[in-house]
Amino acid sequence: MARCLPALPLLMAVLGLLVGCEPTPEPRAAPLVPSAYVWKQGWNPAAAAGLAPEVIPAAITELNILVGECGLSGGNRAVAVPWEAVRASGRAIAVSVRIGSHRTAKTTPLDNLDQGLALARKGLAAAEAAGVDVRELQIDFDCPTRLLADYAAWIHKAKEALGDVRLTVTTLPTWLDSEDFEAVVNAADGWTLQVHGTERASLEDPKPLIDGDRAIGWIRQANRLGRPYRVALPSYSYLACFHANGRYLGMRAEGGGLPQGTAQVVHLPADPGEVAKVLRSLQDGRNGLVQAVDWYRLPLPGDSQIWTIKGLGEVIAARPLDGDLRTELRRQGALTDILLHNPTEQPLPIPSVRVTWQGAGLAGADATLMWEARRGTGEVIFQRHPAAGFLPPGGTMVVGWVRLSEERGLGVEIKN
Repeated sequence: MARCLPALPLLMAVLGLLVGCEPTPEPRAAPLVPSAYVWKQGWNPAAAAGLAPEVIPAAITELNILVGECGLSGGNRAVAVPWEAVRASGRAIAVSVRIGSHRTAKTTPLDNLDQGLALARKGLAAAEAAGVDVRELQIDFDCPTRLLADYAAWIHKAKEALGDVRLTVTTLPTWLDSEDFEAVVNAADGWTLQVHGTERASLEDPKPLIDGDRAIGWIRQANRLGRPYRVALPSYSYLACFHANGRYLGMRAEGGGLPQGTAQVVHLPADPGEVAKVLRSLQDGRNGLVQAVDWYRLPLPGDSQIWTIKGLGEVIAARPLDGDLRTELRRQGALTDILLHNPTEQPLPIPSVRVTWQGAGLAGADATLMWEARRGTGEVIFQRHPAAGFLPPGGTMVVGWVRLSEERGLGVEIKN
């Protein structure tokens, strides 16, 4: 006869089922390896100084350097990488080539692959000439799902052309349901699953840059292949840009201007809370097939739409980032300038600001470029311009000014 469970353990088991408790995490067999992409097109001495070994977070032991782009709106271009600074970083080095899916009436997206491979080989040769030991080449190609079988065949041929160079690829969650996805993974020497920036935002349905729960679901789905892989997570924020009629115009990244005709934007920050949710999941041994986290990307001096180096280190160490802007008032009698300051380690969306007072009239008010001053009874609302972007970490901006009929205290409220 089987023995009955004691009443208390049985009750606890039932309660656990009722509240949907998560299973106890299992220990990982090996720690996650933090790596970072170095995705820079126009290098300068200040940016190169960001590769100094004492600047890069100590946890990051690998760097993946962009060496070329093709198949994009900007055409084909090789990146002039400061290889001396790369070598001095003291990190293991991989290189990447970004290949877009631009096509013409006579070409297909796959026609860009050979051009990308040529750029990659040029980058490999430059690295070798500078004495940089490159451990692998990664192809970053957003292949249409219907062409994955052809992409797998191309990977086989590219490996033959490269000889001893290890060839890896980035992959998308939309590929996971394809019967040809496994052929791509099997053809490459390794693969990285990108779990951010997978859907186009719209004004009606602004998709987040990363959704932790969805990312975890894709990781569990990828685990079913039974092959070790890496996961790419964001440290970088974007603006989705739209015409006044709501038509999508493109994404604004670091250093680029807004697409012509941009009238409004959707902020797509790298939400540290959502990223942390994924990182906690990856610490569970049941996700042990994930060997590394590839951060997109390494912050460099002059960058503004990305976590700071310190911020990236904090997230890797599982510490939260502050996400609150601060206001500052600078008074000269009845005239007050209103400023907004970002004391955090991450870029934050520019908000609207409400200024209030009592017992005085409004003599005047005006806003700077990113805001519009809307006057009311006992208040001025500095309404954020629909195309205003991010306030960089450590940045300060003047919102506008208010002049009252007599000196009075002001109340200030941030309105997101």
